[in-house]
Amino acid sequence: MRRAVLCLLLGWSLRCTVRPQATDLGYVGTWARGEGYARQTVSIVRSGDGYLFRPRHRAPDGTWTFECTWDGRCVETVDSEKRYDYVFRTWIDPETSHLMVEATGTPTKPEDIVIHYVDELVVEPGGKTIRAFTHERAGQAFEGNARPQYVFTKVADTVADPPGPGR
Repeated sequence: MRRAVLCLLLGWSLRCTVRPQATDLGYVGTWARGEGYARQTVSIVRSGDGYLFRPRHRAPDGTWTFECTWDGRCVETVDSEKRYDYVFRTWIDPETSHLMVEATGTPTKPEDIVIHYVDELVVEPGGKTIRAFTHERAGQAFEGNARPQYVFTKVADTVADPPGPGR
């Protein structure tokens, strides 16, 4: 009996300490960039012929949050005050087969500016890194090596709170 209880406890503790699996599933999974206050995650799931994309950010002290639903609608808050409403739209570029992400942020204060950008997400060989290239930001187009870029690292094959059936 003691041996069975010990095995159950050991098995449970190992599940709690094992890192989530992160393999090459293309875009699907949970991705992260930055550390601490600036850490951002992105969850991506397959939906029909396309993908659902859900970014998220929550500063450790809770002063800056970015919460999104699977339908591409997001709210950014700073110091518990709503600052922006965002809408994200995704599609597959027919020429490159890369995932494209368009974001539009509408400010809650008239003195703030509308945010708009289009990024191209490229899964690098091995499937553990996504490089995001900005094609357009605030009306300015970027091409080739002049495109701003940032990198996400895969942290899990799964996503937290996946969308329900029919999505």
